Amino acid sequence: MTVARVRENAVKGKGTVVIGVDEAGRGPLAGPVVVAACTLPEGFEDADIMDSKMIVSEAKREVVYEKIVSGKGVRWSVCVVGVGHIDRRNILQATMDGMRECVRMFVANNKTTRKKACKDCKDVTSCYAHPPAHNPRIKKNTPSSYYTLIDGNKIPDAHPTPAEAIIKGDSKELCIAAASIIAKVTRDRIMHTIHRIYPIYEIDRHKGYPTEAHRSLIKEHGPTPQHRKTFGPVKAAIAAAAKKAKAKEKSKPKSKPLKKKPVAKKKAK
Repeated sequence: MTVARVRENAVKGKGTVVIGVDEAGRGPLAGPVVVAACTLPEGFEDADIMDSKMIVSEAKREVVYEKIVSGKGVRWSVCVVGVGHIDRRNILQATMDGMRECVRMFVANNKTTRKKACKDCKDVTSCYAHPPAHNPRIKKNTPSSYYTLIDGNKIPDAHPTPAEAIIKGDSKELCIAAASIIAKVTRDRIMHTIHRIYPIYEIDRHKGYPTEAHRSLIKEHGPTPQHRKTFGPVKAAIAAAAKKAKAKEKSKPKSKPLKKKPVAKKKAK
């Protein structure tokens, strides 16, 4: 069954372009949180587009992702917020920052596809809009020409457009469902790259989520630079490693300071 466009169509009646926004990766212990924004043209329907969590097969998500991003008239943007920003701001605020920047890029990008560092997310992997956000129906491409539907129950402070939050929006509104798939596939691809750098953590299997196997590997090997150091299991592993190193240092026998040999004074001639 195709996800509905009820709220989107109601808002469109006001002559605005509706953007669906969703994120992927709030819960993992490693990797970025990814936010996507998406607008679908009128008449665009696909029964395969649904909440990304409902598509169990990664291969199937890839197929649906390609159908969305290659669809005629589909516009989308992505913001990838790195672990450094997550640890500094906390995961909720980092997600809100990503949502704000993702929509800002979507609205502001009226020339060419581009990648840049986020205004709020200093260590972001990338933030880009595709394709150009120009819409011939809009005389002036301004934030007031858009309306954002956000999955969840919060709207970012200083959001660039009028917006509303919809709980379980990814199963209720098609544009949000499409955004959820774009965010999920983008993040999964990033996690596969991280796996190739740190294969011992088996990130290709759990994508950074706190599975029992993942937590055990963190305990055994310690965290990587891509682990979120403010998250409980990672923080505990860091503390345990520090405690172990301190105990090891204490157990070392204290070496006695070497006695300096007296330097013989030269006889005056």
